[in-house]
Amino acid sequence: MDALATGCGGELARMLGEGNAVVALTSVLAPSFAIAYFGIIRSHNIVAPLNPFLGEAELQHVLHTSRARAVFVTSGLYSRIQPMRDRLPSLEHLILLDGSPSLPDAPSLEEWLARGSGSAVPARTDAGNDPSSEVASLLFTSGTTGLPKTVMLTHRNLTVNAVQVAEVHHLDESSVALNYLPTFHPMHLLSATYAAATQVLCSSGDVVDSIRVANRCRATHYYSLPVRLASLARDDRLADLTLDTVRVIASGGSALSPAAAATLTEHFGIPVIQGYGLAETSPLTHSDAPPHPRAGSVGRPVADTECRIVEVASRQVLGTGEQGEVQVRGPQLMKGYLGDSSGSGIDSDGWFSTGDVGYIDADGYLFLVDRIKDVFKCENWLVSPAQIERVVAAHPGVKECVV
Repeated sequence: MDALATGCGGELARMLGEGNAVVALTSVLAPSFAIAYFGIIRSHNIVAPLNPFLGEAELQHVLHTSRARAVFVTSGLYSRIQPMRDRLPSLEHLILLDGSPSLPDAPSLEEWLARGSGSAVPARTDAGNDPSSEVASLLFTSGTTGLPKTVMLTHRNLTVNAVQVAEVHHLDESSVALNYLPTFHPMHLLSATYAAATQVLCSSGDVVDSIRVANRCRATHYYSLPVRLASLARDDRLADLTLDTVRVIASGGSALSPAAAATLTEHFGIPVIQGYGLAETSPLTHSDAPPHPRAGSVGRPVADTECRIVEVASRQVLGTGEQGEVQVRGPQLMKGYLGDSSGSGIDSDGWFSTGDVGYIDADGYLFLVDRIKDVFKCENWLVSPAQIERVVAAHPGVKECVV
């Protein structure tokens, strides 16, 4: 893989020139993602992971605003990008990631790498500059309240967060991390690579099959999404399942219900942990530590990271247990938003306002309540629809609810 990444970097450098071009990369759960990700970085260009599930408007928006000159695509994404090529003036090259045969204007990754088998990664021409502060990656926000913003992350942001994640998740060269996810997230790629851990990619549509894969490969860490873990917790086949070598189940991306986490912990006899982060923070700022997770919490700040709660209107710093907006500060915090002159949300002291409402307990654990745009005040109290949902859902006569 190291040689393939170098070959990819050499061919990209030959194709795109001096560097600092944006190269979008479809986040497929496959080794090809890792090859292309590191190849883009090695070519001194900027990698922009691309969610293959974006709608047409969002897809065109992120490719246009990032000015991507090349995109590593699946055959499905190729057919969606082609009709919008005339609206993407910067886009010059498409390369197929998923093993599909080459097309006239889109070679397969294998064919494309074969072209550059002798290509060398060029030496940096600005050796006097510190590369750690240069932009290495663009991430696109979820765009829940509008079109996605483009986050600029530096080499330092990414490498620092890789170390932070590896340390808090206890990843090392003996670890085997099973990624049961719909896409390949750079956090998992970079933290496991830093730790020299083995990564196993599971794309099965059956959550029970992922448990069998974990046992077969003797996984030590099981990474998945709340929706998949909740599905496992209520699966009728759960009673017949064991995890032989997995030491921790890690959930991320959104909140996992305490009930689902408790069901899995009780059944498998191992901790289920949650973390918290944003595109703007590379992404992780908080995580439960595997030995002692706290129910309902996303954990304490990772190394060298600070967190505080401020009152939504006055911005006054609040005390233990008081609800307000979550602010974070640390070396994984982004450089800023691409092309955004309205501000980055980072104040003069380096604090970033996350837009999330939460509180911190006496031991420093962060508990998230809701998104700030979803809460409202009633007689000076912050009221969260999500909290009301949890109370209603706890009633034995309620199976599901939405507030």
